[in-house]
Amino acid sequence: MEVNSLKSNATCPRCQQPFICNPTNIAACGCSKIELTAEEISYIAKRFSNCVCNTCLLHLKDEFLAQK
Repeated sequence: MEVNSLKSNATCPRCQQPFICNPTNIAACGCSKIELTAEEISYIAKRFSNCVCNTCLLHLKDEFLAQK
């Protein structure tokens, strides 16, 4: 996913809630704890060009799996 700016405070484009994003150190970012397949990443990237919060990542993962 493309990251337009390198900031730690972000707003999720899906739910509009604030969250902490750490694109300069992905290993320290909460999203690195969520396992996504290449197909799931592609599904999410087609819908959002920026990072989404962890809650939405999990919802989108479930949404993708439900469509299979």
